[in-house]
Amino acid sequence: MWKTRLLLFFILLLFLLVPYVMNNAFTFRLSELLILILFAASFQFIARTAGMFSLGHAAFYGIGAYASAFFIQKGYSIYIAILLAGVIAVIISQVIGYLSLKSTGIYFAMLTLSLAQVVYLIIYRTPALGGQDGIPGILAKPLNIFGWEFDISRPENYYFVILITVILSMGILFYLTNSSLGHFLRSIRENSVRTSALGIHVKRYQMVAFGISGFFGGVAGSLLSPLEGIITPETLAWTQSALPLIIVLIGGINSFWGPVVGAITFEIFHVITLNSGASNMYLGIILLLTVLVFPDGVIGVSKRLTAIVRKTRRNKSIGEIGELKGVGKHGDSTARRSI
Repeated sequence: MWKTRLLLFFILLLFLLVPYVMNNAFTFRLSELLILILFAASFQFIARTAGMFSLGHAAFYGIGAYASAFFIQKGYSIYIAILLAGVIAVIISQVIGYLSLKSTGIYFAMLTLSLAQVVYLIIYRTPALGGQDGIPGILAKPLNIFGWEFDISRPENYYFVILITVILSMGILFYLTNSSLGHFLRSIRENSVRTSALGIHVKRYQMVAFGISGFFGGVAGSLLSPLEGIITPETLAWTQSALPLIIVLIGGINSFWGPVVGAITFEIFHVITLNSGASNMYLGIILLLTVLVFPDGVIGVSKRLTAIVRKTRRNKSIGEIGELKGVGKHGDSTARRSI
């Protein structure tokens, strides 16, 4: 256990040192990666824990981004804007969840996609929200920390706001996943009829899961608008909803750390294929191979390889012990014959 904590400490230390040892471009990309991890993790909470595959998750992400942009331009502190953006995303998630949970399976997924597109069209055609041009000039005001002003309009400083928010959010999601709420949601995922027969209100717990997922999806989006400086309706597009699903599948949907590994893997392949002119084609091939050959994602592959290595070492150790026993017996018999 102490080795894991030590490793996490060194990883956190490396993240804290990034703005001081790397250039602003790298810090900006890493900030985007952290936001992507939280976006995918918020989706995984309902997909893995509750067994609900929403194809409209970009609605919460985009609502969070627009809400934080609105509150920041009104002069609110960044953390007040993030919190309010999350609350508004929860309200929208409850509306979408209430309407979508009337169906199950593929019909549920299609309903979430349709309702998310409705949200997209409303924002796209609302002049007060900038219409198709979006909201430009999003500049967060400095944070006042015990009388010391911290200018977060600079990407290298705003990076720390993103890092702290993502770490806290992932910690809360980890706790909720392993709490009694998470156990109830997993039982609903496995057999909702049997869970309902035990006296558990299935729809209520599903709505709670939808709200939690919507909140952290909104928080992820709220972090994006001050980083980019502009937000457009494309943040709510249906293609954006496919992004967390792809990341979770690549990383491994059966592991809490799937979004982290998946986002890093996705970003690496994106950078490698960026100049090829066919990055989407390569991404499609990777996703196809993941689904067909490695259904448990990168984490599943690493676990299999680890198991194979351990088994090989164990068999080798057993073989060596057997040889030693054989030598011992041979030595004893030789000694007896010599006597």
